[in-house]
Amino acid sequence: MNQIESKEVELWTGHTSQLVNMKLILGAIFGFWLVFPAVAAIKAAGELWFHEHVLTSDRLLERIGFFEREDHEMELYKIMDVGSKANFFQQLIGVGDVHIQSKDPGHENHVLRSVHNYRDVANLIRHAAEQAKQNYTGPERLIG
Repeated sequence: MNQIESKEVELWTGHTSQLVNMKLILGAIFGFWLVFPAVAAIKAAGELWFHEHVLTSDRLLERIGFFEREDHEMELYKIMDVGSKANFFQQLIGVGDVHIQSKDPGHENHVLRSVHNYRDVANLIRHAAEQAKQNYTGPERLIG
């Protein structure tokens, strides 16, 4: 576990599975004479390679990009509900989506797409959010 800040502890780090790009990868392999499928597959793979989720004891961080970095943060105490879902194809390859409902502006309905061990990750986020709510002493807690 990494120390993010003085008391914040990293609980989980994960990436979106590359298997969600299977259609593009197969198109590039079997249609190798076409440039577009290969370029599209490389672009999609690159977007996922540089898309990371980090759960700490206080926040859920989303880091996107390589040359141009974009970071998003969601405070755990603002999470209202966490669920998971996997379609048939995702179940076959062992991944699923984690759905998060939050009071955090801009992240009201957030989805971690095609995450390995998605049920475990959803439970980990749920428990970390409950712990963060118990530890939170800011103005929103005083108001209700």
